[in-house]
Amino acid sequence: MVENNSYSTEKKIDSDFKFVFNLIKDILIFIITLVPYLFMGILHGILLNKQDSKNYFKKVFVFPFQIINNFSTWFFQAKFTAYISLFLILTFILQIIFLNPNLQLLQNFMTNPTHLLSIQFYTNLTSVFLHGSITHLLTNLLALNIFGRIVESHFKEKTIYLFLASGIISNIISNSISLYQNNIYYSLGASGAIAGLIIMAILLNPIQLSSIFLIPLPIFLIGWFLIFIDLVGLSNPSQTNNLAHIGGYLSLIFLMFALEIKNRKKIYLGLSINFLLLIILYILKLSGYLDIFISNIF
Repeated sequence: MVENNSYSTEKKIDSDFKFVFNLIKDILIFIITLVPYLFMGILHGILLNKQDSKNYFKKVFVFPFQIINNFSTWFFQAKFTAYISLFLILTFILQIIFLNPNLQLLQNFMTNPTHLLSIQFYTNLTSVFLHGSITHLLTNLLALNIFGRIVESHFKEKTIYLFLASGIISNIISNSISLYQNNIYYSLGASGAIAGLIIMAILLNPIQLSSIFLIPLPIFLIGWFLIFIDLVGLSNPSQTNNLAHIGGYLSLIFLMFALEIKNRKKIYLGLSINFLLLIILYILKLSGYLDIFISNIF
């Protein structure tokens, strides 16, 4: 007997660009039809069929619930990325209730360079599920549900393992360098784990469009922009642990050994495409065409 598992085969996962495009389309249609529907609803309610009146009003008042339903459908298309997102939200709520009131208790789960050589090595994992603020959490969830969905379209349930492995490796790399530099600090957040997914996403589907910056851009361009920001951030210390992000990007080097040959070939091909696209952008920059294109957009 052959088990019928619909998720064991390739499954299409819509990008954030497609969701945003459909959302804007639905909102525009709603705005255009709002007044006519309300007018017809009132007209039918007073002069004509009351049942038709209810139908017109229903089209107006169910719209917000349609938006929620569409988002839910899109969100759970990539169910393993959704599970990670929901778990991060849950742990943040528990963190606020049980850990935040006691800094000493919170630090028992945050990572620190000295933990590499102690029994608290486990914090290289636990810190991945903690966040410094709601803004910190939301920005990570945004990146996770853009880049994580691309990774899941290729790796399905293994996306969870890649997320966890990237988070641990990013913290080990970051803490090792910080320990060598005698730069001791506490750190928390899923950014390093998500950085691992970012680098994989831009290599797997470099030209997929995303609306993370409100305009459609290829995912490779967004990914390399984030990498550039982190590289610049290394020389401009802030509360952002850019070193952990770099560790997340570098985690792919170690994860490659755990991937199947066919997936390694996809990543090698994606790396070649990325370098080719970056060279083309550099040539366009030198020729001045890129500046003209950007100025026309903005």
